[in-house]
Formats: sequence, structure tokens, C-alpha cells
Amino acid sequence: MGCKGERLPVTVIVENPMPVAWAHRAMRRCGATKDLTPLELYRARHSVIYAVKFWIDIVGISERVHTHLVRHHAGYVPWVLSQRPDRRGKPGPRSMSILCNAEALINLAQKRLCGQAWPETRAVVEQIRAEVAKLDPDLAAVMQPRCVWEGRCRQVKSCGFYQGQQLAGDEVSVSLERSLVENAEVWRELAKR
Repeated sequence: MGCKGERLPVTVIVENPMPVAWAHRAMRRCGATKDLTPLELYRARHSVIYAVKFWIDIVGISERVHTHLVRHHAGYVPWVLSQRPDRRGKPGPRSMSILCNAEALINLAQKRLCGQAWPETRAVVEQIRAEVAKLDPDLAAVMQPRCVWEGRCRQVKSCGFYQGQQLAGDEVSVSLERSLVENAEVWRELAKR
């Protein structure tokens, strides 16, 4: 929210300088991935996804969202404007750029798409996911909250998404598989628009 409670207009631009097809082709040549599809590579969290790179520009975020997004680190490099008053200019909405790999985007989604995440931060990460879907719908399909991946909530206070569901063993992988496949279809459809 902005200073007066209104939602700030946020612009998210995502570029894919190293798409999964290139990384996948290189791994196939080495025989490492056999006949796995990009979606299977993402679901398996195969090491090839570290080579899939994205550049993200975000304009118009609040200080709070900015603070949340700079906290990520593995495979994730944020560039932000200095906090020094002589360099920052006027207070107000912030901008940042992020260079990250596919694994970092999955991790970002697991934390920031959680129902307990700050709503404004969740909205920005949903925008990032929507932009990623235009370039790589398979990756967007697996950019889900951690509870979708694990079949349970790890938060002290659950948002209720998995409340009352006691999933274990094979049921967890079946639930995850079903959820990821269903979401892959949804994001492929969104990417076509």
C-alpha cells in the first residue's frame, strides 16, 4: 500500500537472456537429462535450472516490498538505489532490478506467494509469475507457494489453504503432481493470451 493506503501502480518487466531451451539442449548433449521436458526439469529441481536466467525490472514498489525482495540471495542478485539521501532523491516508490536463475524464482514464489506473505509483496510476485509465464510457462507453473510443493503448511499460523488436510507419503507426491500439472496447463493458456 502507498502512504495513503492506496495500492501503488507497479510495473514488472521480465527478460529471459538464457532460456531453458538452451540449458536443456546443453544438458541433453551431455546425456544428463535424457528425455526430460522443461517442466520435468523444473519439478525435479534439476541442476540445469540454475543456468536458466531472468532479468527482472520492477518499478513503483513500496519500501516494504522492496525490503522483502532484497532478502533473497541464492541465485538471486538484486540491484537497488542507495538509501543515502544525497543519492536517493525524493522519498516515494522504489525501483529495482534482479538477475536470477529459475531455482531462485521457484524459491521466491515459495516464500512470497504464501497466504501469510504481505499482500502487496504477494501481488508483485504474482505479477512476476505472470510475466515469466509469457516467456516460460513451465517455470511459471511450478512457481507455487511452499505448501503446494510439500502438501502441508510450515507457517506457525496457517492461512488455511492446507488446513485440515493431513497428506503423507505418496498422497503428497500425487497431490503435488496433480497441482503442478493443473497449474502448468493454466499458465500455458495465460501465456498464449
